[in-house]
Amino acid sequence: MYLDDPHLVRLLTWARLERTPSGALFGHVPNRDVEAFAAIEYAQTRGVLALRVTARRAFCTS
Repeated sequence: MYLDDPHLVRLLTWARLERTPSGALFGHVPNRDVEAFAAIEYAQTRGVLALRVTARRAFCTS
């Protein structure tokens, strides 16, 4: 988990306070989630993850 790394926590806090005060921290990076969505969809086709939730919804908390 990222909370175990104090340097990463500091960096993300700085990004939130100084660069992106609201919304997704890395929403400006195009196609940043493509690989994650593909992995979730692949797991769904193999029956590892339920199909009732889309890959986007499974990956994103908001």
